[in-house]
Amino acid sequence: RCSAILLEMGKVVGKGGGVAGVTKLGHVGHVVFHVVAKGADVCLGFLVAFKILQLHAGILSLQGALGSVIGGGFPAPDHDEEEHEDEYDEHVWTSPDNASAIVKALGKRAAELFPENADSVTANADSYAGKIDELDAKFAELLSGEERYFIFGDRFPLLYFFRHYGLNYYAAFPGCGSETEPSAQTMTFLLDKLRQPDSVPAVFCIELSSRRLGAVLAEDSGLPVVEFHTCHNISADDLAAGETYVSLMERNYEVLSDIL
Repeated sequence: RCSAILLEMGKVVGKGGGVAGVTKLGHVGHVVFHVVAKGADVCLGFLVAFKILQLHAGILSLQGALGSVIGGGFPAPDHDEEEHEDEYDEHVWTSPDNASAIVKALGKRAAELFPENADSVTANADSYAGKIDELDAKFAELLSGEERYFIFGDRFPLLYFFRHYGLNYYAAFPGCGSETEPSAQTMTFLLDKLRQPDSVPAVFCIELSSRRLGAVLAEDSGLPVVEFHTCHNISADDLAAGETYVSLMERNYEVLSDIL
């Protein structure tokens, strides 16, 4: 299991190779990609990702190893503002500064593993990281000084993004937890927060979720439901349309621009 972002970053860094096909086998919460390679003509980016994650060649399944390497404790979204507990979040790429660092690290490692392609992979990595850095600066300008709470009627795999920009939030569930039904206390708390002036006037949900909880909160509060894409899962339509980390984050930027 792996986020779509690792797949895309590998392709960007190693642009120019060939891949026979990529099929999505998965479910809401995580997406599994199987890559069928064309012999020696495998896309360089996939080879880099496989070597870095120490996987086998042939028909491959990308495993989400990055979270176990780059982890950290964060205050969990709870309902007691005086008490917090540590929580780990493997979704490191949700913060653009981390995504840029990942691309640069992939480029550096790719150049070491494949010196004959060092110039192209380094140029690809630097170019793409530069686009992400520009996006980071746009978010920083938009979110500077924002002190209101963002209310998620959904899971919340966005600790890195919110910590990077110093944002406040409350959510029904942490990370990619398996919970599907919030307690009555949680629902009452979130609905009360949505009615306060110190909350952003929208109910946020993540991609490919059922949005059932978000719809209930939106109906009771009279606020719209809006999507914040974590760049973790990607729909078949977005995959076919060639959406990227940058384009999905640009979509998030437009959503926040309209709401804020």
